[in-house]
Amino acid sequence: GVNTQIATGGTGGGNVGVGFAVPSNAVRDVLPALSRGQRIQRPYLGVTTAPHPDGAEIQSVTPGSPAEKAGLQPGDVITNVDGRTIRAPDDVVAAISAKKPGDRVDVQLSNDGQERTVDVPLGTRP
Repeated sequence: GVNTQIATGGTGGGNVGVGFAVPSNAVRDVLPALSRGQRIQRPYLGVTTAPHPDGAEIQSVTPGSPAEKAGLQPGDVITNVDGRTIRAPDDVVAAISAKKPGDRVDVQLSNDGQERTVDVPLGTRP
């Protein structure tokens, strides 16, 4: 990977042994486009989620986001995205990151025993 940040002890205490890196495959994928001056566009749903026994519970919905426009609400539990079972918040991220802005995804939701599926056109991450 490519190091992007290193945690320090605060007031110049030096490296505390925690670093953050971008995976080398991600760099390899985007570097040619960046070299050509192109902007990298990532898909965007617009929710913050937390673990839930049945999937990923929506904690907040970003105003104006694709999720808000599609009617997703805090308290909804995402159980499936485009055929991928959601067991944790990271599963939502993985399902969305495999798409492109403008792609449509079917998001299965559960809330108080009511289940529904919503077609959401993904936006471009701000």
